Amino acid sequence: MKTRYPKQKRLSPSLQWIYVKRYYSNVIQSYSLKCGELVFTIELRPSENSNKYLIEIRFHSDGFPIAYMINPKIEKYNGKLPKHLYSIDKTGRRPLCVYDPKTKEWNGKMLIAESFIPWILTWLNTYEFWLITGKWEYNESSHLK
Repeated sequence: MKTRYPKQKRLSPSLQWIYVKRYYSNVIQSYSLKCGELVFTIELRPSENSNKYLIEIRFHSDGFPIAYMINPKIEKYNGKLPKHLYSIDKTGRRPLCVYDPKTKEWNGKMLIAESFIPWILTWLNTYEFWLITGKWEYNESSHLK
């Protein structure tokens, strides 16, 4: 006999926000939750000796989270931006490439607080090392190789 389990639904922006507040309330700078979209800014610091980074995260109920570095501006190494940025989007900014959506590393059933934000911290840590060495010392997605 085949057992059928209900298909798990995508987590709503409201539910995502509850968990983001639970995990990161002390570093949230601002937020907006309306029309099925969660937008918040958060101050992240990948290590004790790191700079602080103001990051904007956007999540629409039918999409996936997107992150932008607001402050400081993304720096160049030898005149080049890190290749771990997506192309300029409709907001006129370049989102951080913290995962490859084509490989489905992130899905709508995952918590932004437990997956996406830690991935941003890893990106920031790798970015700081890249600014010093020019080498991106982290596994790269096949679309960047």
